[in-house]
Amino acid sequence: MSLSKKTINIIIGLIVMGLSLSTCLLSYRNQREYLDVLRPLQIFATAIMIYGILKAHPAHMPKMLLFWLAASSIFCTILIYVCLDYITNYNYRYYRTEWYIGTVAPLLAAAGVAYMMNKIYEEYVELTLGADEPVKDNQPPKYDQTLNNFVISSNA
Repeated sequence: MSLSKKTINIIIGLIVMGLSLSTCLLSYRNQREYLDVLRPLQIFATAIMIYGILKAHPAHMPKMLLFWLAASSIFCTILIYVCLDYITNYNYRYYRTEWYIGTVAPLLAAAGVAYMMNKIYEEYVELTLGADEPVKDNQPPKYDQTLNNFVISSNA
């Protein structure tokens, strides 16, 4: 079963929105204000992107994808910042489970978001610049057999 580009883009948007909603499970004291601002932004950006994919005029779709890419890049950056802040402030004082939830899970989520952003960016480039043409294989020119008839004439 092959999924269309629209379906894949909607699934990507919903996955990233789910990841942003799951940040409420993180128990960070210092970064709570960043994450509280980020969740509604990501939900709004995903709703705009899904509307752009399903209903918007084709001329407006690239702008909506660009807005989602900007919001998702902020989300990815905040996830990396939260992880680095956790490492520098808490210095591995907690159990392995909390260390995993505090460091590895946000980094894996950031890597997943970055991959999905790449897929949406490819769609954005295709909409704005057009589809890439396949690169033609450059072959050397054919050898001309008439070049063997080399005649030297002397007009002395």
